[in-house]
Amino acid sequence: MPPVFKEALEKARSEADIMPKDQVIASLSRNFGADWQKNFKEINLYPFAAASIGQVHEGVLSDGRHVAIKMQYDGVRDSIDSDLDNLKRVADMFSVFPRGLYIDEVIRVTRKELHWECDYDREAMY
Repeated sequence: MPPVFKEALEKARSEADIMPKDQVIASLSRNFGADWQKNFKEINLYPFAAASIGQVHEGVLSDGRHVAIKMQYDGVRDSIDSDLDNLKRVADMFSVFPRGLYIDEVIRVTRKELHWECDYDREAMY
């Protein structure tokens, strides 16, 4: 990886909250089964990148391929709808958005985009 990318990822990682090691292991168990370790020759349980919805770990699969493992923070996907619904209620209550702004459409599109962002299976297909 070029040094400029490593520096950018390190900066992003260092400024984001990271999952505790126990939570990382629980996520690996949930997604790969109790014997998740058999899939890897190596895995770094400390992320090399982290952002608002998850973090990324380096790993080497059993067959020797180097991989990036994206892990989503627990509860992110589930909180999208309630967070947007609460935002809409508050915005309506205090007339935050200007007249003519189609807030329902903005919320609908935002909801769709955020759900897509959390869909790692869909992302892996591309």
